[in-house]
Amino acid sequence: MTRIQPGLSKVETDRLFTIAGTFFIVIQVLLLSTLVFDPLTRPYLFWLCNNFCLFLAVGCFCKNMQWVKGISYAGLIPQCIWIADFVSSLLGFHMTGITAYISSEGYTYANNISIVLHISVPIVILIFSFRTRPQLVSLLYAIPYIGALFILTYAYTPSALDINCIFSGCNLDEFLPYTVSAWPLYTLTLALCGYGIHRALYYGWGRYHDLTPLNKNTL
Repeated sequence: MTRIQPGLSKVETDRLFTIAGTFFIVIQVLLLSTLVFDPLTRPYLFWLCNNFCLFLAVGCFCKNMQWVKGISYAGLIPQCIWIADFVSSLLGFHMTGITAYISSEGYTYANNISIVLHISVPIVILIFSFRTRPQLVSLLYAIPYIGALFILTYAYTPSALDINCIFSGCNLDEFLPYTVSAWPLYTLTLALCGYGIHRALYYGWGRYHDLTPLNKNTL
């Protein structure tokens, strides 16, 4: 059993997994309520941020912290960029334009759910998991998720929507060489950055609080 915090009993650890899993399920259900009833919005379910809460919840209910970490890696950097752009929009400009849809459409029910998702989920993941050391095996959960997301998005969504930035890289080609086949490599690079952030938080906490990092075992 991977302990989330030192000194917690199995019952306490299981309770935290259940609370986190329930949170991710609630967020996923709210997202579904904004997308599934309109055929025009259903393709947006393929966006990473609109489906990965389901897989985070599965990891929690399986009490597998490395699963939770692995699924979170691919979305951590993009969600941080989303948050930065949203905060900048409140100051009157957009850093990247990724949240411009909120500025143009307003604070609708769907957009409010989007805001709650993008701000709360990465914070909950990091608070919930940062005391558990990220194992290399966690990347083995990230890789098939990224691969499946690429294949399904490419096969079942229109290129005009550029879901997950697969088809045009969300204008990434203005800064870096980009082709559709390069998307898995770029996303895996983001996942490795997410892995690095988790490691930095884990070892940083242990160092600056004069603690020996715990939770070295994986499920």
